[in-house]
Amino acid sequence: MSSPVPRPQMLTRDTPFVDLGQRPALLVVPAARVTGAVLLILGVGLLLLGAVGLARVLPRTPRPWDLVLPLAAFAVFGAWMAVTAARTLLVERTFRFDADTVTMSRRGLTGRAGWTEPYSGFEGIALRRVLLPARYGVGRPVQQVELVHRDGRRTVRLLTADPDTIAGERVRAYADACARQLGVARLPERGTRPSGEGGGDAVRSR
Repeated sequence: MSSPVPRPQMLTRDTPFVDLGQRPALLVVPAARVTGAVLLILGVGLLLLGAVGLARVLPRTPRPWDLVLPLAAFAVFGAWMAVTAARTLLVERTFRFDADTVTMSRRGLTGRAGWTEPYSGFEGIALRRVLLPARYGVGRPVQQVELVHRDGRRTVRLLTADPDTIAGERVRAYADACARQLGVARLPERGTRPSGEGGGDAVRSR
């Protein structure tokens, strides 16, 4: 069965679109390289600031604890940011949609992990409007179609569309078709919320 909507121009990924009428279908959540690079630069900077500062003040007698504690905090926080950045840069998730189940495989620093869930375990398909982060424009709304699970970590974002490039009715038609093709409920539309409050990452087809 062909998709009811053409592949639109998307705002947050080059091709975050999947035709669930053609299964098995693979989708990939790519590593957030820009975010990871920024976090890595900031983390390494804070780590170096704390480490160099500690190397200078620790030999002093008496030890200046009013400097040691903030510098140690910088070093610890910088190390945490650097590890988070490495995970962001390297972690990639793949979703495979089969006839009756969806399987998520995650590859990252700690190896591979994943889960498999039957479509009957999901609440349904939801269409909502979200506000993108500032780097995409202050308060700019987009439309998202998600396969919703009551455990938000298993919610899969199927489509992220800029309202300026694809009509709302076509997005609704896509959401309706996804619900029909997977045999799940079509959930009531949800209001605008900030991006990042629930839901999976945008995906691109492979």
